[in-house]
Amino acid sequence: MDNNNELRILRCLKKVSNLSSEQIKNYDLNSNYFDENILDSMAFMLFVIEIEKEYDLRFTPEQMQSYEFQSVAGIVKILDDLLR
Repeated sequence: MDNNNELRILRCLKKVSNLSSEQIKNYDLNSNYFDENILDSMAFMLFVIEIEKEYDLRFTPEQMQSYEFQSVAGIVKILDDLLR
C-alpha cells in the first residue's frame, strides 16, 4: 500500500469524524468504520466527497458499495487500482 495514500485518506477521515489526532495516528487501517461507529451514513457521504475532492475523481456506485470501501485499507486499494 502507498503510505502517502493512507495518510491522505486518514486526513479525509479526520475531517468528517470525531476522531482525535492521536486516534488517527493509531488507527487500524483494516477496521470497518461502520462497525466501529466512526461513520454514520451522512458522515460516510461527506467522507466520500472529501476523498473525491482530494484526488479529483469520482467513485462509481459499485466501488462505494464494495466491501473494500468499508475500510481505509480497502479505499487505498481501490485508489491504487484507479490511479495506475
